[in-house]
Amino acid sequence: FHPTLVRIRQRMPTFGDHVAVRTPFLESYDDYARLVSLADVGISLHVSSSGLDLPMKAVDMLGCGVPVLALGYATLENEMISAGRNGLVFSNA
Repeated sequence: FHPTLVRIRQRMPTFGDHVAVRTPFLESYDDYARLVSLADVGISLHVSSSGLDLPMKAVDMLGCGVPVLALGYATLENEMISAGRNGLVFSNA
């Protein structure tokens, strides 16, 4: 393991026998992209106050080939997500 990861794991709290807090250590964008690409689906609950910006989390997931379920607004639906192709947009739970 990378020395920084070893130090992080040594300081990591554990909670009883069943729960442990684990933080992946990412050295590069490639590590981040590999980690994101392991997901079957991504969820974005981002709400744009202006209605114009794009949620970067969803951009990252789509860039890694992960379909996205996203809380919708016009820019998101028009610019990023095509229902059934790379994800789905919803308006309420």
